[in-house]
Amino acid sequence: MQQNASRRDDYCFTEVTVGEVEARTGLDIMPMLPVESESSVEGKLGGLSLQLGCS
Repeated sequence: MQQNASRRDDYCFTEVTVGEVEARTGLDIMPMLPVESESSVEGKLGGLSLQLGCS
């Protein structure tokens, strides 16, 4: 969620990839991840929205 998100924002549309989080924060969230796996792992959505009940 964005820092300026309100309580009424719909979290179902806010899921981003790990790569997007890394780009926004400048952090390397999975530093031990092999380079050859990085784009496939960090570039896809994890399905959290489905687990939260979004359709």
